[in-house]
Amino acid sequence: MPISLGAGLQAAEQIDKCLELIKKYAAKLKADPDKAAADLAQALTEIEKSCRVLDDAISKYLAMGFQKDAFDASSTFLFDVSGGRLFAGVQDGRGSCHKMSNIYKNSLNRWFERVFKNDSHAMGELDRLFEQLGYADGDMFDLMVQLAHELQMSATEAITLSGQGKLDEARDHVRAEFAALNPLRVRINELMAKLYTLRAEFIAIAGI
Repeated sequence: MPISLGAGLQAAEQIDKCLELIKKYAAKLKADPDKAAADLAQALTEIEKSCRVLDDAISKYLAMGFQKDAFDASSTFLFDVSGGRLFAGVQDGRGSCHKMSNIYKNSLNRWFERVFKNDSHAMGELDRLFEQLGYADGDMFDLMVQLAHELQMSATEAITLSGQGKLDEARDHVRAEFAALNPLRVRINELMAKLYTLRAEFIAIAGI
């Protein structure tokens, strides 16, 4: 069964909305700096971890469709993915939800309340954002888990073909996923670039 692009793109769009909202208020936060900015940088790192796990796996998987000896040299990677290692890695991202919730409750909310004490709309938006990130089990991370599961099933099909000696068919199977997965990789890397820029900005704020 071909991998669906839907879950991955939905997750990417949700992450983008989160980053855009933080970016929207970055200037006001920079105008009233706080050491808590380092904690905000850490919260962004938690989002980046799950994005990177997916991007690395998709990149290695697609490369196997274009490497002559991939199914001999890289079989360990396929076995890892088909055995659920990627799925488990993305599942672990759910732990990031609770970390982000704690970061918000322990330091960020006090900083935000000080900066936006006269802007209830901004405070409400940020409060809802971190509530969403803190309890993303049924939302953003579930979509990532869904994509990881689909990639696991696709890797299993490739291994089955390879085990039957159908190496060309195994490579064709992987290449057939390129049209769906490469645009998602591009989107994920766009998000990570945006995320790195924001994180660097808040690390700089924390050093003021």
